[in-house]
Amino acid sequence: MPSLPLAVKFALGFGLAANLAAAAGALPGGWIVLLPLGNLALLGAAGWLVWRWLADR
Repeated sequence: MPSLPLAVKFALGFGLAANLAAAAGALPGGWIVLLPLGNLALLGAAGWLVWRWLADR
């Protein structure tokens, strides 16, 4: 498995933090922004991992 670049590490951390903050109700009404942003960040990181995995095959 390739080492993760800083952007992917940031996306994973931000995605998890945004989803946890949305689930915990950290910002009243903020979940409507945090949840999609967190999911997009996680989706982007997962897409990069799959792309690298397929490229190495």
